[in-house]
Amino acid sequence: MKCPRDGAQMETSRHEAGFEIDTCPTCKGVWLDKGELDALKSKVEKSFKPGEMKVPEDYDFGFSRRMQASQTTIACPRCNADMDVKEYHNWSDIMIDVCPAGCGLWLDNNELTAITVFFQQNLERGGGEDPRNTAMWANLVDLFGG
Repeated sequence: MKCPRDGAQMETSRHEAGFEIDTCPTCKGVWLDKGELDALKSKVEKSFKPGEMKVPEDYDFGFSRRMQASQTTIACPRCNADMDVKEYHNWSDIMIDVCPAGCGLWLDNNELTAITVFFQQNLERGGGEDPRNTAMWANLVDLFGG
């Protein structure tokens, strides 16, 4: 599979949640297939301790939002449809590229970590299975149309 940002050949690696992800060796973006969101959610809920996760130092939420807004549309590496740029949940400032056909989503460099940290911080504030946390993941799953 080719990177939708720079066309480099994607490399497959094993994520700590136990699933394979496709990563661009040059821009460090990540492709997540539809089912991989649930695997990530279950790993975050069970394995991270409060305060353990931190947003990468070089990740700037506001910059990410401005950068995404100024970039050209990318095509889904699976079906070639123009991907939609959407905010991951309605207060995160993390902009992600979502395939309108439901193939998956593209996360630019450090956005996977930023999303994981965002989810973990909401778990810490909300105390586990807070309905707001469930709604947050449901919102991301809904971006796939499923």
